[in-house]
Amino acid sequence: MTPAIHVRLAVEGDLPALPAIERRAGERFRALGVQEAMLADVTTPEELASAFRAGLLWVAHVSATSTGPGGEIVGFAYCETLGKDLLLGELDVVPEYGRRGIGASLVRQVCAAGRDRGYGAVILTTFRRVPWNAPFYARMGFVWLPRGAWSTEVGELVAQEEAAGLRAADRIVMRFALADD
Repeated sequence: MTPAIHVRLAVEGDLPALPAIERRAGERFRALGVQEAMLADVTTPEELASAFRAGLLWVAHVSATSTGPGGEIVGFAYCETLGKDLLLGELDVVPEYGRRGIGASLVRQVCAAGRDRGYGAVILTTFRRVPWNAPFYARMGFVWLPRGAWSTEVGELVAQEEAAGLRAADRIVMRFALADD
């Protein structure tokens, strides 16, 4: 029997497993020359706990039957509020569960929750030249957001990324509209 994958809001007991999932998923970037410091920089326990308390953290887990807590966690989506929008700050799936639609299920859940909660859009930043990142999000309906269309909050986010060592020239901002503009 093939185990089912379920996406649900995280529970507090899920939090300790998430940094290891992020690190494992990040290994795919090593072959592309992503700096070691960037691979080691994972979402902090404080950030995860804050997203959990805000109801902005989802996990994908393997389960034979249940949609509730339990089973092996194989991916997660971490979000935070960015002005009137929702920032998809991290999306990770462990490599052995990749290409099974888990990332897409997590993104769909984020977008549905964002719409239900009245956010205007889901925003994300990703690597411009990673062959699976921007094309994946484009297939999900995200569009490139040119610099001239950035909100103040998006500009500050990109500046923070650059200060952390991510060159703006290597990044792309993408947006999925949740409401009519």
